[in-house]
Amino acid sequence: MSTQLEHYAVAEGLLAEGVDTVRKIRALADRRRLLLEECEDRTDLELAQEPFADLTRMMDEHGKKVMGLWAQAQVHATLATIPTAGDR
Repeated sequence: MSTQLEHYAVAEGLLAEGVDTVRKIRALADRRRLLLEECEDRTDLELAQEPFADLTRMMDEHGKKVMGLWAQAQVHATLATIPTAGDR
C-alpha cells in the first residue's frame, strides 16, 4: 500500500510526463503546418497527404496518451489526500 507522499510523487511524475507529451503534440502540429506551407500547388498537396495523415495520426496517439496520463495523475492526486495506515 502506498503512502500519501508516494501517491503525490506519482501524480507529479505523471503530470510532468503529460506536459512533455503535450510538447510533442505541439511539435507535430508545427511540422504539419510547415508541411502545408511548403506546398505550392495541387500536386504538392497530393504528395503531402500521406505525411500529413501520419503526423495527424501521431498527434492523435499522443493525445490519447496524455489523457490517460492525466487521468492516472488525478487518481493518484486523489489518493494522496486520503490517509492510509502507512501514513500513521
